[in-house]
Amino acid sequence: SDEKADLGNGYYETLLRKVNAATINTLENDSALKQIDLDLARTLPTNRFFDEPTSEKIVVLRRVLCAYRFHNKSVGYCQGLNRLVAIALLFLEESDAFWFLVACVEHLQPSAYYTSTLHCAVLRDLVTEKLPKLSSHLRKFEVDLSAFTLSWFLTCFVDVFPHTIYLNLFDVFLYEGNKVLFRFALGVLKLAETSVLECKSVGAVHASLSRVAQHVPNFKTLAQVGKSNSPSCSCWHKFIIGSGVRYYTTSRDIAFNDLNPFPQKGIEMKRQFYLSQLTKQAD
Repeated sequence: SDEKADLGNGYYETLLRKVNAATINTLENDSALKQIDLDLARTLPTNRFFDEPTSEKIVVLRRVLCAYRFHNKSVGYCQGLNRLVAIALLFLEESDAFWFLVACVEHLQPSAYYTSTLHCAVLRDLVTEKLPKLSSHLRKFEVDLSAFTLSWFLTCFVDVFPHTIYLNLFDVFLYEGNKVLFRFALGVLKLAETSVLECKSVGAVHASLSRVAQHVPNFKTLAQVGKSNSPSCSCWHKFIIGSGVRYYTTSRDIAFNDLNPFPQKGIEMKRQFYLSQLTKQAD
């Protein structure tokens, strides 16, 4: 990438030297580094490469995350980045996984994405527009949807679905960017809507939203909520992830016509509105 070229081929190694040079005092008082160590064991606990403190890729995962903390001090580290790096490390070499994280956080996601919850506010508006019955039902029981959907956005659904589904979602995210996460989130909620609407108590609503994955047995089911005009991105998946993974239908199935397409401009306008609200509150 241009950024990698600008920073130099040895940039990642330079960051690792900074990590290694960090004093004990720095490590003990750096909240980002402390959180990284806490999150390592729960990153992908059912994957053999990450299921034990001594597992093959745990040490590598820590190096990449700590390096990124020194690379991007405004983000540092937040929960969710560990999952993105872990998925990358299943298919990429260590330094490539670092640049993969840079691309995800700094290019595919909007600014301040990992330091605010603007995306949850935007999703709430979209649910009101596209799924009004569900929105009304959630308001009736005063359910905060962000309590369930925050991890969807931070981990690109890695925390929600098995790899046979989330790798495909990841594929489309890499091809189309942040907007598609809102499409998938609405698609998941659409598939779970009937179950949620049948709930007669706040506890039942919470339980139903905690089990949304049961309404998405495979990627094709989610994809066929609607169709898209996007070109197929199967070749991109094989380039990024590796030719050994074959789960997809074509990405022409991903715009959720049942919910009506919504342009990136509309999402950005909502995001800017809530950003201005947060700015006013901070003043």
